[in-house]
Formats: sequence, structure tokens, C-alpha cells
Amino acid sequence: MQTACARSQKPLADGAGHTLAPMLRLFKAIKNTPRDDPQRRDLMRILASELEIHEYVEDHIFYPAVRPVSEDVPIEHSEHRQLSDLLAKTYRAVFVRVA
Repeated sequence: MQTACARSQKPLADGAGHTLAPMLRLFKAIKNTPRDDPQRRDLMRILASELEIHEYVEDHIFYPAVRPVSEDVPIEHSEHRQLSDLLAKTYRAVFVRVA
């Protein structure tokens, strides 16, 4: 099932074929929503959920599948871990302060 964001425009795709347009719209919506607006927290929760799903798929499906044919997987996996750490810090800064 596609979200309204995913259906609303012709998708942009990165080199792996991922649709970027919905995520770009989500980032823009977060940026344009005042920090004290409850909708911003909802948008951040959606972003966190999307990134968690992305991380799970890469860690459990993608990386294991390409590891035998690519020597870049450890580098990419390391960068992925850095993104996860940054997401956790952002999540704590947004939600622990508000709660």
C-alpha cells in the first residue's frame, strides 16, 4: 500500500532504485513545520519508522545478498551504522525533551 506522498508525484530514484521523492517531501515537511507543532513530532515518528524499515531491509536482506560479490559492503554497513546512531540521537533530542 502506497502512502499519499508516494502516489503524489513521479518518483525520483537513487542508484539502487529506491524512491526518494516521498522521503524528500517528508524532510521538507519536517523542516517547514514549527518545532512546537505536534504535527512535527508525528512527522518525525513517520521518518523514524521509515528509516527503521530501511535499516532492517538492508541489514537482513540486502547486505547479506551482496556481501559475496561486493567488497564495499563493510564500508556501506559502517556508514549505515553512523546514520543509525545519528537517528537515535535525533530521536532522543526530539522526543525525550518533549515527553
